[in-house]
Amino acid sequence: MRESDKEERYPFAAYEKIMDRVCEILEGVPGHKLLDVGIGTGKLARKLMANGYSVTGVDFSQNMLNEAAQANPDAVLITWDFSKGLPDFIKTHDYSAVLCNYAIHHLTPCEKKVLISDMAKCLDPEGIIVIGDVMTETLEEMNYAMGKDADLWDEDEYYIVVDEFREQMSEYHMEFEKFSYCSGVLVMEPPKK
Repeated sequence: MRESDKEERYPFAAYEKIMDRVCEILEGVPGHKLLDVGIGTGKLARKLMANGYSVTGVDFSQNMLNEAAQANPDAVLITWDFSKGLPDFIKTHDYSAVLCNYAIHHLTPCEKKVLISDMAKCLDPEGIIVIGDVMTETLEEMNYAMGKDADLWDEDEYYIVVDEFREQMSEYHMEFEKFSYCSGVLVMEPPKK
């Protein structure tokens, strides 16, 4: 267990609760075909596959995908640098939901916009995007989190401030659920095709 898990500190404050909430949200989505962007070692995918979902996972790290393959032998795993969006062949699929759990913070704001646009292209008409990560509703809350955990804070990551993100991605309907002083879950509904 990471030190920040034990202490409920940045960056993994409420991490397990967020994974549980992502699973709950997906239970309400019609269909069982998921795309997990930034699948990592496949911990969340394992929970989802145990609940009957089929999972396609994308990650830039072959080492992470090797671990994910051991934990999830039935998952389709693709090595891809998602800072460049999604590969064209994925955009032709219709997923019930696209999720990104603790990975989108690696992308700059411009890269996030490209990725989310690509995520929307591969959703079925009722599909949603679910993001769990370090994020806050307001800049004031983000500044508080940075100050509280200055000894741990990673200046090279780009965390979502939901108020600002809503303005940047105004065509999407968004619902944010806070899970700690520095983390939460964002559900995005793209404009109808």
